Amino acid sequence: MSPLPAHQCVELQGLPYLVPAPPGPPTGVTAVQSGPTSVSVSWSAPTSGGPVSRYDVYYMANGVPSTGGGSTNSTSYVLTNLQVGVQYNISVIAVGIYIPSCGSMVPAALALGPVTGLQALNNTFTTITLTWQPPPVPNEVIIMYLVTCPYNGSVNTYNTTTPLVTITGLVPMTTYTFSVIGYTISGPGTPEQVQTSTAAIPNVTGVVVSAINTATVRVSWLAVPLPPDGILTGYTVYYRSLPNTSKRQSGGYTSQTFPPTTTSGDITNLNPNDVYQFSVVVMVTIMGQLYSGEVDPSLAVSPTTIPG
Repeated sequence: MSPLPAHQCVELQGLPYLVPAPPGPPTGVTAVQSGPTSVSVSWSAPTSGGPVSRYDVYYMANGVPSTGGGSTNSTSYVLTNLQVGVQYNISVIAVGIYIPSCGSMVPAALALGPVTGLQALNNTFTTITLTWQPPPVPNEVIIMYLVTCPYNGSVNTYNTTTPLVTITGLVPMTTYTFSVIGYTISGPGTPEQVQTSTAAIPNVTGVVVSAINTATVRVSWLAVPLPPDGILTGYTVYYRSLPNTSKRQSGGYTSQTFPPTTTSGDITNLNPNDVYQFSVVVMVTIMGQLYSGEVDPSLAVSPTTIPG
């Protein structure tokens, strides 16, 4: 049976009846991904035609009509159980009392979501290990992950098929921003980022200063454990005199380096009754280059007066 023309006067059971005009098409239809497998469809009511009794939402998947969709009295609807990598064409039809409107169509496609739980583990001086979980409900096989890291004006890239990668050859004490993207046969997903740093030169702890005589003190400290890519080269003791009752001005640091196998050393030729400040730093060789900890006065031991 063909639809009745708008406002056509017909006889129903011998009585005249005016058929209402069908509503116009919905306007402003949009489709936005709202979850790993869902799309939120919204629209505005028709601006022409007869009254609307409901809206029907249909879609085609890769050009094939689907049995999904549904009806609603509002101007929005959420389509669920969709799949990544499928091209959808979504139609919204305003249904009048008897006659539906022409549909308004909008395309939509689901993007692969971001990886989850991205974090850095066991950072060393020159390596960073990243681990993560695959995107939720990918609906497709992850064929690879692309890890990128911009540094010094260029972008370093790393490929892996597992949610784990160790980046090597990095610069000590440097902050990096890594981006991880999952790929399926349909293309890339949404990137996820994490910022982390390579290991810093550790501080020396447990520093103790003991007077040996009027011109000598013994400085001792705890051995410093290092990551496997650092070679302990030695310990350097920095010391300086501070202002005291004789109005002596504070001097710059003097240093003395001790072998890596020792955890104590004697500092000689000190001035009796002067107040000294001591700080110990570790010396580390990393990829053939020598690094040292920072001389931080706030980490130095309390000033020590050499007995006269």
